[in-house]
Parts: sequence; structure tokens; C-alpha cells
Amino acid sequence: MLHFHFGGSVAASIHSDRKAAGRVAKAGGIRSLVVDFRPAPEHPYPAQLDDAETAYRRLLSQGYEPKNIGCTGHSIGGTLAVMLPLRPRAKGEELPGAIVSVSPWTDLTLTHPAVDGNEKNDRMLSRSSLERFRAAWQQDPAVDFADPAISLARADLTGLPPTTVHYGAYEILADDGITLGRRLAEHGVTSEVHEMPEGQHSFILGAGRVPETNRAIQQTGQWLRHHLGARAARREGAMERRGAGDLRGQATGYRQARQEPAGLAVAGLAARARPQRAAPRSAPPEAIWHPPDRSPRPCPGSAPSIWPAAQQEQQ
Repeated sequence: MLHFHFGGSVAASIHSDRKAAGRVAKAGGIRSLVVDFRPAPEHPYPAQLDDAETAYRRLLSQGYEPKNIGCTGHSIGGTLAVMLPLRPRAKGEELPGAIVSVSPWTDLTLTHPAVDGNEKNDRMLSRSSLERFRAAWQQDPAVDFADPAISLARADLTGLPPTTVHYGAYEILADDGITLGRRLAEHGVTSEVHEMPEGQHSFILGAGRVPETNRAIQQTGQWLRHHLGARAARREGAMERRGAGDLRGQATGYRQARQEPAGLAVAGLAARARPQRAAPRSAPPEAIWHPPDRSPRPCPGSAPSIWPAAQQEQQ
């Protein structure tokens, strides 16, 4: 599970998503790798998508098959989760096995009725905040906000893997989620669309605290298990037979060698990778901090560092 965090490309980080990503990974019985992509405005589009592809190809280089990788994320991360498979599709390559997109931002023109109609209900976003995020993310004056490259509502989604879309009924991007679902169906993609009644933008952040969110996460995990589970389980079993402890060494070596381009800032491994240690209740992924080419965001301990997943449960 390759996961991308929220924040409009400007805010948040891997640390804000560790618990939510871990809950989804646990529900699906899979591993989770959470990517800390470079932020705007210092790094405008397509830096975030470039970093997403770097993370994806990192997994491929470690022996994972595309069909065993699920792309997940919420808000701008939900957008990246859909954008990423379009790159290997353009190159004629095999695509990831599944996509989970929660509260995606799919129309940068901001013309959907919910942008204004839900503004009083959405406690996280507003039209003005979206305009600021948009200005920070898309800085090329030659690119129109309606360009299919950045507005998935107008993109050709033909050939994408099975995709599930979740959105909150109270969020100003509710129509973005609905439109994405409709476009997926129009292009023949196996897809589902789920509305969270009275749900806020990025409601997945309520993981472990909001019963409705927990049920949605369980539903998402079962969906991922259906599309990736059997294959992922076989892959996981083979890796554990070779020695799951080696996974941490590989990730640590990668952090120390710093051979990848700046921007791939974290490799997350689910607690299942270490069967000798009891998993915490929410089984969030462990994180390995790798400073990109900017001042690192605040994180537990000093960077770079390896810190136990159990710390997240204490926060």
C-alpha cells in the first residue's frame, strides 16, 4: 500500500497520516509505505507526482509486482493516488493493482456547486484555502486549471485499476469525489463511490476515534484485501520466509546511502514486518525519516531516526 498524505501540497506530512494509514493497512492485512513528498510552493507541481513515482519505482526495484501495490491517499494525496498510475499507463507499463482515493481534489477550476454550497459545513476547507493551495501547487502560467494533467475530472481514466472513492457529504470537495466516480464509470473502470453522511473533508483522520470512520476503514481494508490480499499474502509469506528482519536493514541502508532523488522522504513498514514483536493496537507503519532537500518538518526525535510505531499510539 503506497500512501500519500493530505495538506493541499503545502501542509501536513507523513506523521499526520501514520495512524490513518496504519489502520487501513491493518484492515487490509498489508504493508504500508507512506511518502513524504516535497511541499509547495517551494516545489510546485509536478514535484509531488515525481516523488510519488519515485516511491512507486522504489517498490518495484525491491521486487514488488505492480499488481500487488495499491495506491491510497486522501485530499491531495487522494489525487496523487489516481494520478500516479497514469504515468506507467502512458509508458505502456503494468499498472498498480488498486486505488483508494479519499476526499480527492479533482477539479482545480473550483466550479463545482459544493465548493460554495458546503462551505458552512466544511470545518477544514474553504474556497479561499483552496485558492491558496492552488496558487502554491500550480505555478506555471501556461497551464490552465482545467488542464486534464492536473484536473482529473477532465482526464482520460481509461485502463485504471479497480478504484474506490470516498468523500464526506459535508465537505466542499464532495462534488469532486462524485465527479471522479462518474468519470471512472464512463471510462469503464471497475469502481465504487462511497459517501460518508455528514462527513468532513479527509474524515479518515478520525481513525480510532470516530465509529463511522472506523467502519469506512474496515470497508476499505476489505476492498483492498479483495483486490490485493491473496497476492499480497503470498508475497508477504515469501518475504517472511526469507527473513522479515532484513526489510528494516534494507530501508535503513537506503536512508543512509541517500541514493534516491530528494523528495522520497519516508519508507514505512507495517508492524507485521516484525512478527517477533507484538503489534500496537492500530498497527501504524513504522517510519524512517530521510531529510529531503529542504528543512525537515518537525518529527519525533532527531532526524534521521528510526522510531517505534508504538509511539504513535501514545500521541
